[in-house]
Formats: sequence, structure tokens, C-alpha cells
Amino acid sequence: MALNEPKMRSITGKLVANKLTERDDDFSFNVTYQANRSVKDLCKLAATNSKFTASELESAYNDLMAQAKIELYNASTVEFGFANNSLGVDGPFIGPDAKFDPSVNNVTLRCSPRIEFKEDLKSQTKTEKIKLIKELP
Repeated sequence: MALNEPKMRSITGKLVANKLTERDDDFSFNVTYQANRSVKDLCKLAATNSKFTASELESAYNDLMAQAKIELYNASTVEFGFANNSLGVDGPFIGPDAKFDPSVNNVTLRCSPRIEFKEDLKSQTKTEKIKLIKELP
């Protein structure tokens, strides 16, 4: 593993009964999150191994975010963070005179994971242990 690759830790979580089915042996896996990191937190962490200060990194992030919003709102697909982001419209369009109706249609943000993260997660699933803790009734 290269020195700049992040350490992938084991994923810990609880098996919780799936109440949407009638089966007693049907569970979902709720991940136990280790931390909640804001952009400011990430900039501070990244600055320890960077030639840039946390403030400079956050400023660059804010500039990128502002430009990403402009591009997204102009109907561009934008690669930002862990996802490819694009706009979509939900709701029905029925009939020969179909048009956008704000009472039944809305603009949504669609995010799909970038391929490199999908591949990383596949490899982690094959090599790392997933620790399960079964929740007691």
C-alpha cells in the first residue's frame, strides 16, 4: 500500500431486525460511525501533511464549491467530492401537452458514487472484516 493511501479500517455495525418483512431472520446492517467530519475538520487534518494551511485549504474548497454550484445550476454534471452530481426532475409528465407543474414536479439533486470509490469499497469488502453486533430485542 502506498504511503498516501488512506487506512481502511474495519466497519462495525449492528444487525437490526428488518421490520418491513415478516421474517424473523431478515436484518439490516446499521454502520456505527466513528466520527462526523466537517469540511473545516478535514482541512485541519489535511493541513498537517500539506504545504497549505487549513485556512487556505478551506478557502480553496469554498471557491470550488461556489463554481460547482454555478455549473450544476447550469445543467452540468459535476464531479465533486465522492460523487458525480447532476440535476433531475421528479414527478409525472403525462399527456400530449405535458409540462413542468410545480404542484407535482420538483427539481432534485442526483448523486452517484464515483467509480474509484465503488472499486475501493469492493476491494475492502473482500479484504476487510465486517464486524457485526446483533441488537438484542
